[in-house]
Amino acid sequence: MTRGRETLAPPEILDASVDEAQTAQGLARMRETAIREQQEQMSGVFSLGRNVGVALMANIVKNFSAAAEVRAFEEINKSKDFKGLPIRHPDGVLRPAENIDEFCRVVFGRGYKAMNNHKVILQKLGEEAYENATRLSLNRSQLRLLLSLPEDDRAIVEEAMRTEDKTEVVGLLESLVNKLDEARAEVEELKGELKATEELSSEKSRKIERLEIDKRRFQMLPPDEVLAALHNEATKFHNEACGIIRGMLRQAVIAVDRHHQEHGGDSKIFFAGLIGQIQADLTELRDEYGIPDAHPLTIPEWIRDGAEGEATNNMAGPAAVGSEPAGSE
Repeated sequence: MTRGRETLAPPEILDASVDEAQTAQGLARMRETAIREQQEQMSGVFSLGRNVGVALMANIVKNFSAAAEVRAFEEINKSKDFKGLPIRHPDGVLRPAENIDEFCRVVFGRGYKAMNNHKVILQKLGEEAYENATRLSLNRSQLRLLLSLPEDDRAIVEEAMRTEDKTEVVGLLESLVNKLDEARAEVEELKGELKATEELSSEKSRKIERLEIDKRRFQMLPPDEVLAALHNEATKFHNEACGIIRGMLRQAVIAVDRHHQEHGGDSKIFFAGLIGQIQADLTELRDEYGIPDAHPLTIPEWIRDGAEGEATNNMAGPAAVGSEPAGSE
């Protein structure tokens, strides 16, 4: 019954010990690869970390080295320990400084006063603006201009100071300072005008007050004294008017007449209009109150003398340009 059938080969039996060894070798290789990759990755991370740290440190040094120098000065100045600290002087001798100014000159390259000024500037500007100003080598005068600016204008300059263009920063700084000076000058001018207006207003108030006092004083006087005071006031106005007519106006007529004598021409019509207006005003005043036309001879002597005195005093007025020519009357 088995004739003609192929004989089946017995199944191959694997060696379990060999299989385990190969598996262990494979796992070991995998672990080694994973460790190596992990080490390479960590090495990259550490390298990156170092570079980041270097970058951050460089940025800190770049941005805050000048401020750190001023901070160090503050601490040294507070401690007073510099007196016992040997430092190498320019002559090569290692010895303590005799005073803080000498210490500052040896260590910082600037005297105590200069370092103290930088401390004040640092406090007012802040570290970033101070560092940028130092980096651009702004001098003390330019720093004072910067500190004189209002907060908004200073912020504009500080933003420009982040660049490397010192010329642009200085130009912007001077432009803003000039505008500030113009604004301050305008404010001072307005203050002057306001003061003048207040003084004028005060003077007007004093005059009004004096008039009010005079008015009340007049109201308390007897009628005959009030009338005498009114006559005195009217006489004063009369004397002033006569003084102007006989003095300044007459000298103006003389000056014009002399001009025509030297250069020709005639202004009689011009003066006829001026004098005619005065006559018309006097006639209107006389007619309005029914004042009779009195001849000068009937005017009391004391009134005429007063008017002549006023005219004499006004002869030296601004219109007087010379003596009266012959035949001018």
